[in-house]
Amino acid sequence: MLQISERSDEKLSIINHGENVFHDALELVKKGEKRFHVDNPGGEDYDLTYVANMDLFPEGVKDLILQMTKGADIHPAFLDYNETNIDQICIEFLEQFNNAEFEVINEYAIVSAKIILKHTDIPVAFLDERIKWFINDAEKLTIKESFSEDVPKETLRITPNPTEFGATKSNWSFISSTILFQNLFFWQVTTKNATEPIKYAEVGLTEITGIGGVLSNYSMISDAVESKGWKTYLKPNCTRYSDDILSRYFNINTKPDDATVANTADFSTEFPALSITWYFSRFKAGFDETIINDRFIKEMDEYVEAVLPEEKVLGVLARGTDYVTMNLGDDRIHATVEQMVPRIREWMTEGGYKKIFLATEDQDIFDEMRKEFPNEIIAIAQERHSVMEFKEKDSNLIFDFEKKIREGKEYDDALEDTTVNYFYALYILSKCDAFICSGQCNGWDVVRSFNHGRFDKQYKFTVGITGEPATEDWKVVRPLSAGVFARAVYPESKAFYMTYSFDMEDTVSPNALKVALDKTMQVYPYFTYAVVKRKRVYYLVENPLDFVIKETEEIIEPSKAAGNYHAITICYKDKKLNVYVDHVPTDGTALNMVFQTFFYYYFSELDGKAYPVPEGVRTVENGVPEDAETDAYSMVDAIDPQKLMAQAMSPKDYFEYPEKEKTKPDLTLDDCGHYSISVDSDDFMKFAKSVGGTPSSVLVQLIGESLQRLNPDNKLPLEFTTPVSVRTVMGNTNSLLHQVVHKQFEFDSEVFMDDKNEAEINADFRKQLAEFASPQSINIMCGVYHGIVEGYKKAIGANMLERVTASMRETKISASVTHMGTISTSEYGNRIHIDNVRVMPERSIGLIMLEVGGKFYISFCIGLKEDKYARFMAEHMQELGMKSTQWKEV
Repeated sequence: MLQISERSDEKLSIINHGENVFHDALELVKKGEKRFHVDNPGGEDYDLTYVANMDLFPEGVKDLILQMTKGADIHPAFLDYNETNIDQICIEFLEQFNNAEFEVINEYAIVSAKIILKHTDIPVAFLDERIKWFINDAEKLTIKESFSEDVPKETLRITPNPTEFGATKSNWSFISSTILFQNLFFWQVTTKNATEPIKYAEVGLTEITGIGGVLSNYSMISDAVESKGWKTYLKPNCTRYSDDILSRYFNINTKPDDATVANTADFSTEFPALSITWYFSRFKAGFDETIINDRFIKEMDEYVEAVLPEEKVLGVLARGTDYVTMNLGDDRIHATVEQMVPRIREWMTEGGYKKIFLATEDQDIFDEMRKEFPNEIIAIAQERHSVMEFKEKDSNLIFDFEKKIREGKEYDDALEDTTVNYFYALYILSKCDAFICSGQCNGWDVVRSFNHGRFDKQYKFTVGITGEPATEDWKVVRPLSAGVFARAVYPESKAFYMTYSFDMEDTVSPNALKVALDKTMQVYPYFTYAVVKRKRVYYLVENPLDFVIKETEEIIEPSKAAGNYHAITICYKDKKLNVYVDHVPTDGTALNMVFQTFFYYYFSELDGKAYPVPEGVRTVENGVPEDAETDAYSMVDAIDPQKLMAQAMSPKDYFEYPEKEKTKPDLTLDDCGHYSISVDSDDFMKFAKSVGGTPSSVLVQLIGESLQRLNPDNKLPLEFTTPVSVRTVMGNTNSLLHQVVHKQFEFDSEVFMDDKNEAEINADFRKQLAEFASPQSINIMCGVYHGIVEGYKKAIGANMLERVTASMRETKISASVTHMGTISTSEYGNRIHIDNVRVMPERSIGLIMLEVGGKFYISFCIGLKEDKYARFMAEHMQELGMKSTQWKEV
């Protein structure tokens, strides 16, 4: 794409403004040039800058797309196109709109607008006056100052956001300029090499495409080009399936003898691009049994007769393996066995189904279903694999996994068996009396197509869009706003929680836990809600289930069914108390308020006495805080974060510990080392006072000295990030929502090598923090975070959140430090010891400091099993005079 930019002082090729300005520039692009001066007699001179269409995506998003397509672009380059060849432009796409509004001006927007104005009656509006350089005589062209926030379906709104596809939401009213251009010019891409009238359409697919995808896409393109009179065939040997296997089982056209480049439309390399166009989205990617040859149909009919009993049978298709490992997004998230079982039981009772025919390639799903229905399962004997096997082979796709476990003839034979079993399973499912599918997949479409509407009833789970089946009837309280920010920093497919692990002086009392939690929830009813996702929007909903308080050492994630979807679950064993908190609706600072109330009631109940209420601790008598659900971000207008964040996150190199795992975007708890350092508050604060520091600044000093002194040859600066609560500045001190912004601190590496610099480090930190935490700065940052949250909402709605935020998790900082403050207690405080506090781990070092009962506890998490950084830091603290310092691995 060519983008319009200000005239620079660089020495560049010069082209003249005019009707062919973009084509002239593209000819230079083909020669390797990327930027050009344009002389414009009718307006200002300007530059054109070429950006490859795939490079319009953020780097993390681009990488994920190319991973899913095995390197195939979803946006063609369009270096050659002809806007005058109207027969090869899809004008039909525009017929659904009454208006066209352009929020962006670039090559694609301008060329598309010209086509709309010349070949339709649709009026066009731009926000940019420069459009008059290119279109100056159109009656239907207007310039506006702004557009309405809501986009009616009959209005075509063109956005600069490259992730607005249209196809992901089945809403073509709001799309990027690249997608608009693609919708208009895709025919020219497929026919670019033709010099004769087109007779054929060649379908080429990649090796990653499964057999269902091969047949579905072949059928879809056949239907799509039928109106043009083209005959479809499959490109020879383009899939993992040999042409021999395909011809043996299926009715697929092979390449005709007279098919040539000159008379054939190419649907091979550009197929991913076609799949996200409006024209092709209208043709169903499915097929029926007519694509299977008669001999194979006869074999399957005989098998059905032998396998299915005379009793009524419920067919269940449950996908796992690569549907889990690929993390394909909301529309392809499949229900788990736990989510499916209640509906299966309900249908079997109400419909009188005696048996279940189960089709699954996932061994774990098969085992779980057999456990739930030990006497009802019928299944094909076939090789199955588990998600763990995929991970052990470092594979996301079935294709990759198969290639890693077999080769040669063994691979070919196994592939044929898998293909045959796949169709046997789908065909038998189609002969069942009713059908349940775990989620969207080719199998859902194929089974229904084979069945021809004969099922008693059918159901497809859509848990990624409609939410958890168990919570679908729970009443909505309100959309979740600030929590969207927390959800975005970690994959949606994984639980995002904080773990508080306490060592108690006394054996934990389950009765006191229940009393304390009940009374705490009277003060903070916010935590009685569940966080659910429905139609790509996060909501807080009323949760009618009891909180989980269980005697176990295992983690029970609060955001999962086992935790009843509450924000908090409590697990205890002997003297160990673990509290697991869903980190989406709240932050750590807010949890201190909750823990203060909780421990006050716990020890009062445990000891049978009413302890004096510590200062600042809320009780039932105080009632619910008025601003508990106030969102600081929404208190100010949203600010576009791009410019400000780009300045703050300049591409600069910072020190990262050399042992850091850089190949995994996300680490598990098992990948990380966890250590706990404790020190008496008096010892710590005495040292902090001696260097003019605070707990936060001393924490940066200590970890910086640990990192640099163990890596003395490092010359790069160290950067630390810390969350800063905005509650005091914004006047919502009781808010339980995420109310933090993040500050980066940079230090030269040399300052950490000499103890004489400790006061300088602390002073520098406090100065930077004071400037950052000023009311003016916090208001601006809240506006930026408001803008980010709004962007996340759009990304969630477009099913793009994980792709948009993938790069955020590729942390470049040296360490993150969080001082969460003090849990205020009465005299019972010294009976509470913090074993660990941790958030789901990232690849950098993370320190979380919390004070309780006269001690500071520093929880140390690192994506490395070695203890040397934590050990050095603890021993260094002792050398600095903090003699009470102790440390351990947890």
